Amino acid sequence: MFLELEDIRKRYGCTEIVRGFCDADDICYGHMHPKISWDRTKTIGYGYDCCDFKATIKD
Repeated sequence: MFLELEDIRKRYGCTEIVRGFCDADDICYGHMHPKISWDRTKTIGYGYDCCDFKATIKD
């Protein structure tokens, strides 16, 4: 899916749409469950070469 979004961004010059998906991930996954921690330091939507997200289970 990331490549499709990157293609849209490049083809139509609309970086905001891909950033919107990144922001939505943070909202949805960031509050999915109290024992799940969602984290990442970079995303394709914000100009990096990859999305390095990870979800971990808290003790």
